[in-house]
Amino acid sequence: MYDIKQTLSIEASIVNKISLEQINLFVNVIKAHKKNKIYICGNGGSASLAEHFSCDHQKIIYEKTKQKFNFVSLTSNISLITAIANDISYEEIFSKQIEISSNPNDLLICISASGNSGNIIKALKIAKKLNLKTFGLYGQGGKAEKITNNSFIVKSKDVQIIEDIHTFYMHICCKALINEFV
Repeated sequence: MYDIKQTLSIEASIVNKISLEQINLFVNVIKAHKKNKIYICGNGGSASLAEHFSCDHQKIIYEKTKQKFNFVSLTSNISLITAIANDISYEEIFSKQIEISSNPNDLLICISASGNSGNIIKALKIAKKLNLKTFGLYGQGGKAEKITNNSFIVKSKDVQIIEDIHTFYMHICCKALINEFV
């Protein structure tokens, strides 16, 4: 039988280990790219988190502070995603978008429970080649952690717990960013 209390305990334990330093690092990375594009991508549930992140950070930060950020979710344009997947390869659905529209010093944020998704790895590699900074929200870290400038790692093998903690981290960082400008 599923033990809800155990899951709550595990998640609370992970949340309690998130340091102010980890939050400030992400906030400072985003602030440093305020005048640049900030791309966000992820697969499956993490694609939804990328959309959620882009929405919250774009809308809520502006509403509360009038600060403008240019968040771009690479999971938004389904026509472009499917064209790239069909004509080139699914592994290039994010990297090709970055190649098409990024500029040096833009930021790429990748969200992946495994850190091993081929399209995330390709996105990180093209970002590095094109001089974009990178930040990752990963589960165990995987291959992606090794090629990402900075990462927030949730040490769990449970995808749902990882996604819950990533959501919490995104929300707390959004609140911290708002606090920077109020």
